[in-house]
Amino acid sequence: MTSILFLGFSSVLLSFTITSGSTNPVNSTNSVSSANPRFLLMGLPGRDTPRARAEIFLNGDITRRLGTIHLQEVFGSVVFKGILFGLPPGFQTLTINEIPELGNNCRDAGPPYDPLEMNNAGYFTVKRHLGDLGSLLTEIFGTTLIHKIDPTITLSDVESNRFVVGRSIVVSVNMLDLQDDREGARIACGIIEP
Repeated sequence: MTSILFLGFSSVLLSFTITSGSTNPVNSTNSVSSANPRFLLMGLPGRDTPRARAEIFLNGDITRRLGTIHLQEVFGSVVFKGILFGLPPGFQTLTINEIPELGNNCRDAGPPYDPLEMNNAGYFTVKRHLGDLGSLLTEIFGTTLIHKIDPTITLSDVESNRFVVGRSIVVSVNMLDLQDDREGARIACGIIEP
């Protein structure tokens, strides 16, 4: 018996077992599940999981699109994936903010989303703003790859104070000052839409 696992580009895991004498893995009788072939969702994409997206604009100017951030809820966590082009090289901070507005160079988006009223101690701590998504690194040519997973927010529970669809996403220069909650200048933003 031989077990074979394939991890494809679309983050779907195909698993099957070949028993001795079997040449067709799809018709294998010694399988983990009765369905053949069996697919296990390991990440993006998936058809039945809540999704959202945010088009990101430089300084909130809708004529200057930098890219799209895709959000998908998978196994109780929200996965953020995307590519932005045109940010200045270095570290930036990604936050979900309270108000779905892009005006005034993204300042109209309001403060980072904080329904639990926590003092922000940083992304990797329990005590943080719900909207604090941590840092991004933009490469020297202005390309920013985004792949983050956040277990504290939701796209599916509309009644929850952790529901973020309809809020804004803001990119700020520099990392958050973890001692006093100050953030750097806002340079890009978008609205999370279904």
